[in-house]
Amino acid sequence: MTTKDQNDTTEWTEQSLSAQLRELSVPEKATSSEMLVVLAQVNQLLWKTLWSDDKKGDDELDVNDLIARTDEFNQFIFAPWLVNSIQQKLRSFSELDDADCIHQANVLVSAVNGITHMIFDANSYDTEPGEAIPKKESDFADWWETVIDMTSDKVGGFGDEEENEDEDEEDLDLGPEHQAFAEADNEEKFAILRKMLESNGVKVANLSDDDQSEIADPDYYFSPSEAFGKLLPGRYCEMDFEPFGCASEDEVKDFYPDLWRAAARATLGELKLTDLRSEGDSSDDFSEITVRFHAFGKEHVFNYENSGSWSDGQFLDDLKAFTKRYLQGRFVFDPINNDGFVGYVYLPIEAANELKSYLAAIEADFDE
Repeated sequence: MTTKDQNDTTEWTEQSLSAQLRELSVPEKATSSEMLVVLAQVNQLLWKTLWSDDKKGDDELDVNDLIARTDEFNQFIFAPWLVNSIQQKLRSFSELDDADCIHQANVLVSAVNGITHMIFDANSYDTEPGEAIPKKESDFADWWETVIDMTSDKVGGFGDEEENEDEDEEDLDLGPEHQAFAEADNEEKFAILRKMLESNGVKVANLSDDDQSEIADPDYYFSPSEAFGKLLPGRYCEMDFEPFGCASEDEVKDFYPDLWRAAARATLGELKLTDLRSEGDSSDDFSEITVRFHAFGKEHVFNYENSGSWSDGQFLDDLKAFTKRYLQGRFVFDPINNDGFVGYVYLPIEAANELKSYLAAIEADFDE
């Protein structure tokens, strides 16, 4: 694609772009070269529309480089499998709604352009070109599925930005009962929460005598996180934002796996993690941590960065996104600023939404 082609943008809409993507026909018995040509057309179309605000670098490789170096590409044992996977993805466009069609095109082309760098660009990786790619077809299939998942999370979905903003700023249905909760004394707050949770089928722990005495103290400060821990200890988790002041290398490496392990425990068996592990570069004080685990039939990979003694809050975003995609319930997070940590609890959706309303009333009262 020439620079002129790349910059030749036209007015487009979600409907018009998805229609053009569906019009790119894939022959029934397409050859490897024909399939890559169709993908190159998708690539060109995305540069004219979805990516029109970006600029393609002079050294940026894409599917056109696969076409130009087809003989080298075909030497890889996974090449036929990858071409077949591309064919299936392209044909699936006709079955998707407009937004999903655009999103899948974005993911597919981005992933293929990425693997093109891995195959041909000696400057992109410390290893020799192609060395980081699994050689066996079965291993490649699992690896490629992970690449697609990670690319999907990275590029987001068409229109997701507005959707996420709406979700973060959702209009909770705050009624007089929620305002009454915010104005209630501590013992009443615990009683209201208990009644709400139990009415939604959530088992709540009994408060110990010491807990009841503590809550009855006029000087007791109500903390949603502390309430979560007392009423729902099996569903409760915490994340410390400054845990690495005097931490050992092993403690840093274990920090994010432990957070995922605690979140899985809080789901009461709904989330089962296997092969949970982390990787880091000890020469860099483990400032970059990669966490891997298997769940729901696939491997999930998350990357975190530590700055000094501070943990990476990206974990909370990862947990929210993972929960929304794979789990039936939701995590509810304490909106009040605690002393260097955030508490959160896993609940069925109905209970989670109701709890969010109570917490929103507290937050509004707190801000005043």
